[in-house]
Amino acid sequence: MKPRVLSLIALAAALAAGTALAAPGENGMRTTFKKGETGWVGRVGPNGTGITYVEEKFGSPRPSLRTQYDDFLKNGLRWYNDGHGFTGDYGVVPSFTFGVDVDTLSLVEGQSQTTRDLMVWFLDYQNPPEGYEAISVGVKIGTLQAGTGWQHWVATVADTASTELPEGWIGTGATDPNTGGSILPPGRTFAEVMHHVDEIAIQTVRQSNIFALDYFDVAIDNPSVIANCPGGAKVRPTADVPPGAKKGSPFSPC
Repeated sequence: MKPRVLSLIALAAALAAGTALAAPGENGMRTTFKKGETGWVGRVGPNGTGITYVEEKFGSPRPSLRTQYDDFLKNGLRWYNDGHGFTGDYGVVPSFTFGVDVDTLSLVEGQSQTTRDLMVWFLDYQNPPEGYEAISVGVKIGTLQAGTGWQHWVATVADTASTELPEGWIGTGATDPNTGGSILPPGRTFAEVMHHVDEIAIQTVRQSNIFALDYFDVAIDNPSVIANCPGGAKVRPTADVPPGAKKGSPFSPC
């Protein structure tokens, strides 16, 4: 099949799914929310307390995805996408960069404005250990603080084939018997998660102070994953399914 035909197929598939392709010259996926939530879901409280919606009045540029809710369970903020546009085999490219724009309008604990660290997580739901729904890897991308305006935060994976966690990253699925910290289970690797990304999530670190109510009013825009190809070579995504990828990939091979 000719390359132009593949590009047209990819464009049609992306529009049908409500997820935007990356900008021309980029290899990956980007969501602008101009066609709605496009697969992104924002956490709100139980029984419908709180709301996540496409905010038409502002963005980077507008619209954006805005979440407002009282977090009396102290679960924190969380936006996730488990649609095929952002899932699949990230290992078809040697490196990629996750990016997102964030605007913290209000973040209150008790009666005072506060801050929260924000992380990006990549989840693998295949064969999780007993007691876990998934294994995952994640890293801090920034700190939410009201009044700072739109912030652009990124996290780059330099080597998707690495068996070890990159510096600063955290794994889940097991507990370190010495430190009590969260780690990947024995025998599971960073590269394995990169090959089987079933969900991508942007979320705050859960807080231990359960006696003070949190209130969040935060918007995100332009969540993206863009490949870093050797020599700077970048191509638009196609409808090809890379070998070994269960759900395809956000990327075309470099």
